[in-house]
Amino acid sequence: MICPACGVENDDKSIFCISCGFRIKQDSSSYQAQSTRKNGSDRSRSTRSGGGSTGKRQSVRDAERQRPSDLSVQQERGDYTSNRDEKSGQYSNEGRRDKKGNPLLPLLIVLSLLLIAFPAGILYYYKAQKSERFIPPIVVEVSGTPAASIETPAVSSTVSPQKMKLAKSHYKKANVYRKKNNKKKALESFGKAIATYSGYQDAYNDRGITYSSMREYDKAIEDYTRVITLNPKYKKAYYNRGNAYMRKKKYERAMKDYTSAIKIDPKYDIAYNNRGLCNQNSGNTEKALADYSKAIKLNPNYALAYYNRGQIMLKKKKYRESIADNTRTIKIDPKKNVGAYVNRGLAYKNLGMNQKAIADFSEAIKLNPKFKQAYNNRGNTYRKLGKHDEALADMNAALSIDPNYKYAFYNRGRIYRDIDDNEKAIEDFSKAISVDPKYYWAYYQKGVLCEKVGRNKEAVEAYKEFVRLAPPRNSQVKKVKEKIKTLR
Repeated sequence: MICPACGVENDDKSIFCISCGFRIKQDSSSYQAQSTRKNGSDRSRSTRSGGGSTGKRQSVRDAERQRPSDLSVQQERGDYTSNRDEKSGQYSNEGRRDKKGNPLLPLLIVLSLLLIAFPAGILYYYKAQKSERFIPPIVVEVSGTPAASIETPAVSSTVSPQKMKLAKSHYKKANVYRKKNNKKKALESFGKAIATYSGYQDAYNDRGITYSSMREYDKAIEDYTRVITLNPKYKKAYYNRGNAYMRKKKYERAMKDYTSAIKIDPKYDIAYNNRGLCNQNSGNTEKALADYSKAIKLNPNYALAYYNRGQIMLKKKKYRESIADNTRTIKIDPKKNVGAYVNRGLAYKNLGMNQKAIADFSEAIKLNPKFKQAYNNRGNTYRKLGKHDEALADMNAALSIDPNYKYAFYNRGRIYRDIDDNEKAIEDFSKAISVDPKYYWAYYQKGVLCEKVGRNKEAVEAYKEFVRLAPPRNSQVKKVKEKIKTLR
């Protein structure tokens, strides 16, 4: 049955409209009244035509009296109160709403539909826009050149199993080539893996490692940056990019990356160690010590962290602490940490324990016969003990390994000076200067010997260079200035 007020179709059994509440069907008593009224009207017409009954007209009036009681039911329900046309006996839908009615019901229905449809429309619009969204390029600072733009790679949200299988096959081949040190083939295979699947994070990361091993640090940084773009939680990419920046001596950038890696994984011991190296190279000794100690706390068997902390202790002249750290390094892995023998030997030497120092230097040479620093330090220890022949032999061995090893020239010059071979000593100090023109101690030693043999002009020139290059706080600067005045 269709409602005459709002036009909504209702069930045949409904008395009130389900949309607007208008009464569309009368109950049995009302219906009977309308039927009686209709019949009465017909009879009234027939009476006017010449016949009729007073009793029947009275029943029509009784039926009409029942109508208000039906309307009161509508009012309690909150439905429309219709206006009755007294002449026609029909009810108009242009009625007013009473106080107990619900005049906002149609509006509430419309609003409910809008609340459902509006979010759905927004979601559809967002998804449509997201697929066409522009991703800006990443800018990475490169040493010695303007900032280079690195276009963000297209990331496949989905990749077919066949493509993923092919990409993994290329990736595995690349790592096989890398282990065989065939870096060119490795780069080709990594490139194929990335071309097959542009979101292959491990392929970018490992290709970056390959570039770093070839000292192509800018390309490595590009690959690590791509990984970070694809996955900001990929800690190895931050760590490896930090290593590349450290190789480029961009210690601040490197430390930021190591810190990012640590934020992702607070137990990342190697990141603490490498950040310590950056702090150490930047002159932040205390921060470096804190980083090394943290790495050791996280990994009590981290040999490299003990080694690095031992180096700082040696420079701070805390020789016993240095010996302890280097001893721990040697116990963890003696063959891989040959430098720990040299550092511990230097600590022993500075404590006057020369025989232990020589034993450590000799062990380092045994493990690595090409370890020039071990020869140099053992030679210095022999010189201190007055064993000049053994000392000269070690310096010559160091120079045979590295003909431009300035410290071997300098220390051999001091040995010649000790045995009064001044000309050879001056020659070695001059060679040390030729290797490193800023080596101010070589100028000082040359000046002293030139003055001793009467070559005052050369002595003055050497002394002047010493004063120019040496730190102002150096204890010899003031004395050398006085000598220059005297020799003139």
